[in-house]
Amino acid sequence: MEIKDIAIKLVGVHKASFDNACDAMISIQDQAESMVNALLAQATLIPQENKDALGQLVKVYKKGRDDFKHVVDDGYAKVETYISSTLNI
Repeated sequence: MEIKDIAIKLVGVHKASFDNACDAMISIQDQAESMVNALLAQATLIPQENKDALGQLVKVYKKGRDDFKHVVDDGYAKVETYISSTLNI
């Protein structure tokens, strides 16, 4: 097995670890969002505009985490391309 193949497999293992960590983080955040939504549905003292603001905040962090995941995935693809094209040992 060539060093190039080993390097690509190592990057694949690292990417799989990152994907699993990201999936766990997303699951935890989604569960927390569900709990907060259930709490807000029962909270009559909180004004609707505050609930709407919290909903906007949730949209922003979801977009942020999706953008972050996309950037990291692109980085892994670039590393794999770099290894494939330049590492000739």
